[in-house]
Amino acid sequence: MKTNIIAAPFLIQTRTEKSSTNTAASKKYAWLFKRISPFFLLAIFFLFLFPYMFITASENIQNIYAKIILFPFLFANVLFADFVIWNYFEGKNIVRIWVIELCVSALLIYLLV
Repeated sequence: MKTNIIAAPFLIQTRTEKSSTNTAASKKYAWLFKRISPFFLLAIFFLFLFPYMFITASENIQNIYAKIILFPFLFANVLFADFVIWNYFEGKNIVRIWVIELCVSALLIYLLV
């Protein structure tokens, strides 16, 4: 009977350790999904848009040199602006961040495509 009393805390401790590791892993992925924003998605979109613009040559920007300069400039500035906005609001006003970034993202896509 004493062995059951001693074994029970060990089993409880093992269960709590397993649940804490699962919680830590789920927090890691939850942070990743919370951090996704329109500027981050726009940067990923730019990775596919600019090569498409080079291949098809049927867009608003006809000059090849303008495209070569514009791609790294827009890509870096969009990611930098995303970082700045998230740090300014400290990640708390996610709705406000999304509204601001969606408006600017829509404007950039409208001007480029």
